[in-house]
Amino acid sequence: PEQAEIADTLVRRYPDEPAAQLLYGRSLIVAGRFAEALAPLRRAVELDSLSLHRDAGPCRACEALVVMGLAYLYLDSTVAAERVMRPAYESRLETQAYAGGLVQALVANGKYAETDERLRRAGEGVMSAEEVARGLITNDIRRGAFEHADAALQSVIANSAPGFRSMGRWLLVISLRNQGRLE
Repeated sequence: PEQAEIADTLVRRYPDEPAAQLLYGRSLIVAGRFAEALAPLRRAVELDSLSLHRDAGPCRACEALVVMGLAYLYLDSTVAAERVMRPAYESRLETQAYAGGLVQALVANGKYAETDERLRRAGEGVMSAEEVARGLITNDIRRGAFEHADAALQSVIANSAPGFRSMGRWLLVISLRNQGRLE
């Protein structure tokens, strides 16, 4: 709550600064005020809309779209989340946050094939191989492709670094639980 008050002060002093609007929107989300966060985030997009069409430099509009998408996800409006995150992703694919935000929205909407495609594209330089593998395996579990997921997890457990191996064990437990095979 205190963070939102400080950010509100910045917005009042600098109403035409996209970074201030973005900060205020983020602070409202941290405070659990998801619906209220949408207005300053929309304002940040309006103020910085030209950066959506540039290839370089900061893109406050892109960041605001991703944060707005997360607010919509928290409000259980998954279609709206996907709709607002797509322009940021298409504009700035190279940023992991944009790829990850869109992937969350696609998964929430049950678009597993597109999610897999986006993860693979993000793996070409944006996300690490482990992050991509985790996303692909998680999608297999969600869509019920347990044989594929379990085989991939067995490989992760046998061949990966300790941290990733632990994640593999955890996802295997989730997969077995979802199959009713956890004893």
